[in-house]
Formats: sequence, C-alpha cells, structure tokens
Amino acid sequence: MAVELDRPGAVEALYLERDEPTEPWRPLMTGDVFAGPQVPGCAGHELVMVLAHPCSLRRGVTLVERVQALPVGPHQAIPLDPWKGHYRVMPLPELRGEGGESYAARLTEFGMVAQDELDLDRRLCCLTELGVVLLQQRFFHNQSRVKVTRDRLFEASAPVFTEIELWTQWNEQLAEPRVQAGEERAAVLADEAQEFDGLMCSEHPEAPDLRAALNVTRLRSDVRRRVLAAADARAEPDHDLSLNRIVATNTPTARPPRGAQFHDRRWDLT
Repeated sequence: MAVELDRPGAVEALYLERDEPTEPWRPLMTGDVFAGPQVPGCAGHELVMVLAHPCSLRRGVTLVERVQALPVGPHQAIPLDPWKGHYRVMPLPELRGEGGESYAARLTEFGMVAQDELDLDRRLCCLTELGVVLLQQRFFHNQSRVKVTRDRLFEASAPVFTEIELWTQWNEQLAEPRVQAGEERAAVLADEAQEFDGLMCSEHPEAPDLRAALNVTRLRSDVRRRVLAAADARAEPDHDLSLNRIVATNTPTARPPRGAQFHDRRWDLT
C-alpha cells in the first residue's frame, strides 16, 4: 500500500509570511525560501529553501558557516489532495502570493550554501510550524521511505519552535525600534541576538538554563513569561541589565505577538 503523506488543510496554513522581502525580525529558520544563492551541482533553479534542522542551523544564536538547502523552481500546481503522493518534491503553491505561480523544492537534490548568501532582504517566505513539519516529513520519507508522524516531528521541534517565536518577539520589541531610530539593522540584530542568547543561558530554578527548560513541556509557559518580562524590562529607558533579576521579578504585559499565527495554523489539516 502506498504511503500517504500529510498535507495542509489550506494553502494559507503553509506560510507564516509570503512577502518580498519578509519581515527581518524573524531569525533564519528551516523552510525559509531565499532568492540569490544556488545549490552547487543542482541545475534549473532560481530559489533555495533552507533544509537544515533548526538545531543544526546555529551554535547558540550564531549561524553555522554553511547551511543545508534544497533547490526551488517553478512546478506544476499540485492540488492539496494529491499531496499525499508526489514524494520527490515539497510543493510550494502560490509561493509569491495568493493566486501566484506554484513552485516546489526538489527533495532528491540538496547541498550546502554559505550562510552569508542568505540575505534577509531576499527572503521570500517563511513556513508555519505545520509547514516545517510537513517539509521534514516529506524529506525523511524521501530518504528512508518511512513516514514519521507529524505529531512526533512537532514534539521533537517544539522547544526550538518556541525559542524562535520568542526571539522574533524580542526583535520586534527591541530591535525594530532601534532600526527605525536610525541604527544599522545587521548590527542591531547581532547585538540583540547576543542579549537574547544571554537571557536563554540564564539560570532557571528547574533546569540548567531557560533554553534547557524549553525541553520540558510544563516549563515552556514559564520560560515564555520570563522572556517577555525581560523584553518589557529591557525596553524601559532605565532598565536594569541584571537578567536574573528581570526574569525572577517581572511579569510580562499581555499583548498578541505578530507570530501568533504560528499557533493558529499549526495543525490546520483535513
């Protein structure tokens, strides 16, 4: 019996953003599509998709020098139901916007691209958590002919999904205003990445640090509270730079993050 792979319930459930460029505040992530670089040895493509697992992309918050990627090119439109087959590609319907041309990432060809070629000003799309999981499921099946369930894949990536979402919110609250005030974006993002990493490496009462606490399901909401509290405190003009004091004593203000659609669309499947 043929294996039936999962599919999104709607095209919109696949994409977190489809702009050119996407917002720069979200760190580079699995499933991001970029114009510019070429995957060595792979002909006939104009775009690349980041394939590397989130944990393989960085050491701390620093990108590795070379990133595993897939070639992406125009492809015949594949309706959602036939997604259950088409094992050799990751369909990317309407990649450049609603009603636009369909593309696909070729799962049988992959290689390494330099991270400095992945320009945030040329990032065309970011996938939702569901999109990332579907990409992983299709790639693993292509390589092994084994279907890993989406629930298992999400469970394995949930800590880094949460960290990326928090890091995005951190940048939106702290990096974006600095850039709007005239500071150079790359320098600001690098600076705030180090501040965020310092926070994630700070102690947690039930784990070695906040990043380790994300691996414990019941602690994720507490990590979220601490990170948002630290961001709120850091945004104050006279903020105290003691991260341990911030995460221990502050409570975040409630606000809907721009990345909230990550969770709204996580399992939009039919």
